[in-house]
Amino acid sequence: MWMIKSRYFFPVFLFLLSLMYVCTVIPQDLSQAEALERNGNRREAVKYYTVWLEQNRTAPRFYEILMKTAGLVEEIDQKMAILSSYLYVPRDVKQRYTLLKELAVLEELSGDIENAQKHYELSSFIDPHNKDFVSFLSSALLLFELGRLDRAEAQANTLVTLAHESRIILQAKLLLGRIYVHAQRIEELKLLLSELEKGLSEDTGSPVVLLSMIDLFLYAGMEGAAEDTGKKLKEWYPESVEAALAADSGSVSYLLTPSRLLRPELPQTVSKYVQNEGAVETVGVQTGSFRDRENAVYMSRDLQNLGFSAIILDSEREGRTYYKVMIPDIPMENSQHILIRLKEKGYEGFLIFTD
Repeated sequence: MWMIKSRYFFPVFLFLLSLMYVCTVIPQDLSQAEALERNGNRREAVKYYTVWLEQNRTAPRFYEILMKTAGLVEEIDQKMAILSSYLYVPRDVKQRYTLLKELAVLEELSGDIENAQKHYELSSFIDPHNKDFVSFLSSALLLFELGRLDRAEAQANTLVTLAHESRIILQAKLLLGRIYVHAQRIEELKLLLSELEKGLSEDTGSPVVLLSMIDLFLYAGMEGAAEDTGKKLKEWYPESVEAALAADSGSVSYLLTPSRLLRPELPQTVSKYVQNEGAVETVGVQTGSFRDRENAVYMSRDLQNLGFSAIILDSEREGRTYYKVMIPDIPMENSQHILIRLKEKGYEGFLIFTD
């Protein structure tokens, strides 16, 4: 009898030890992680939080701790690994949506557009009561970058039909225009542009929209419309990055993407609208341009509090003063990292090439 009992002694002993670990060590890990976080030791805190997450997948605080852990991680690859590891653990639809959207944004920033597209698409309709057409637009745009024109066109047409926000519908139509360019469907492109041109105003024509339309007009051979739109861009948004691109000022350059590298050539007669990329050593990143200096001060202060060396530059244009918020003198090899950091903090940045 003793021999039989002794056979189970060690497994039972291990089981009791595991129970003690779950009941004592795991909560202690969480307390220790929170203490490390309060003391500013983010890396060590992440280690303890990660242990807790692995052992407490069904805990009520799981989602809270997961998002906190991801927020403490500075390396984008590690942040993505944490989110993807627990992507389907939360049962709450809204929580799963947030994870999918956050992961998609990080993947797009890191260049993993294949997975970013998939996760944008999944997040779009995961909540049947709250369709996310912004994510679906991102999915369509990335499908275009991946060269999957049929699926990109199908999603763009879905947005034109189902989306309620005029801004999203307009972006979807511009995407259709880019698809027509790559597919050499020029007559369809002309019809689309004629429709868009009728509804163009200062309220609907953001700098991005106007620059995109110039590009499409040129491909359609509608040079007069392109020139008129360029004048509107200069008049309505004289200090915008897009105005500098359209004017070929040499101060701004397009970021290269697969679609921009592989798109058909523009006619030589209208090459003045296209920026020639040149090799540079340092760049600036512009995050905003304001007529009210107070707004520029607020933005620069917020960026400085986040660790960016933001400054304000004044410029005069046609009797008006504009206040640009800039992060200057960034080595070219670090520029993408700065843009990613800005995006993570909720800011859009544009590369500015200085003389």
